[in-house]
Amino acid sequence: MQPELVRLLGALMFCERFTERRCRFYPIAHGDVFVSGQLLDFASASSVDAVKRAVAGTDQFTSPPRERPNSIMDGLFKASELNIRWLRRYWYSISPSNLVLMRAIQALVKSDMLTNHHEFYEEAGIAAFIAMDATFELVRRHLMAQGVKTPTAVDAGNWLHDTFDRQFRLPKAEPARFFSEFYDLRIQTIHPGSRHGDSPFAVMGIDDQIHLRQALPGTLAYLLTQAHPPDFYDRLREDRAGSSPKTRRSVLHAQPLADVRAMRPSSEVSRLRGLSGVGGTAGKLAQMRRRVFGRLR
Repeated sequence: MQPELVRLLGALMFCERFTERRCRFYPIAHGDVFVSGQLLDFASASSVDAVKRAVAGTDQFTSPPRERPNSIMDGLFKASELNIRWLRRYWYSISPSNLVLMRAIQALVKSDMLTNHHEFYEEAGIAAFIAMDATFELVRRHLMAQGVKTPTAVDAGNWLHDTFDRQFRLPKAEPARFFSEFYDLRIQTIHPGSRHGDSPFAVMGIDDQIHLRQALPGTLAYLLTQAHPPDFYDRLREDRAGSSPKTRRSVLHAQPLADVRAMRPSSEVSRLRGLSGVGGTAGKLAQMRRRVFGRLR
């Protein structure tokens, strides 16, 4: 993908509200429009008109898109479902020279693309792990800039909890590593033979990809801007007022966690206890979704 495309898709993904719909894309690599010797300013009407003139009359850009058979993509949605007012802020914060950030964004986009094909759920999860590793590296660099000499996974985990979860009175993960619940999963998934033994299939589930996909964009967005979007404070006010946001997530959470665990094998329940980190509260949602989507075996 061209750097400016990655920048645009990343800015839109960072506008996602934490518990709402995801910006899922399926970019197709064909021809591109190149702008020589100038930068596009999408706030300028003249730039928008120039792009329209460049693609008008070209079948590649103007013909109706072919429908993807059995696609699970959600289609279009309203700008009000995003923190769309922050789009420009994220756009200018994403630098194509930040190679680790660019890799993280592309990995998230490719993870979404792969989930359109159930045969590649495992690969979708691996792409999410790549995005997680890139995010961890960016957190490490942030902590180094704050004066931490050699940041560890525990330092990154503490930063994650202090930045996102402490305000909601969520418990800290044990061990307090960066996305600690995925540490062993990543090893077992990427390394068929490891200290955990040999495995002929990925031990992760599709909900692990969903959890990371929900949590990572907000983490990257905060690293870029050092600020929480408006919906974070909306959820915080609702939490302190003792009310729940009216979202699909709140509906799923209406079922007691004990009942959810009772539906699952004991081996899976023991592994899923203590889900935390960004979207620690999304752990329950992940458990429900695992029932729906099944495992990757």
